[in-house]
Amino acid sequence: VLRDLPRLFARQCAVSVEDNDGQFLLIEGADFLPDWITPENSDDRLFIYDGHVHLVDLDQVPEGPDLLQRSLKFLAAQAQACKVSP
Repeated sequence: VLRDLPRLFARQCAVSVEDNDGQFLLIEGADFLPDWITPENSDDRLFIYDGHVHLVDLDQVPEGPDLLQRSLKFLAAQAQACKVSP
């Protein structure tokens, strides 16, 4: 459902998943994440968008105010640049 929901809205919906332990996708994919990502800098960087997982890199969108809005804007404009799933 989480992967299909963004496809139904054709690039108008990005999904981020959290539970009591934190960001679900980061926890499940921890063995495959790049070295730069840590629990401290991972908020507002991992999304399901257009049916794929995307990770917005620090080089693409630096830390700072309005990170969620800036990450979503980058994702909408350059989804291929941060796509991490086939």
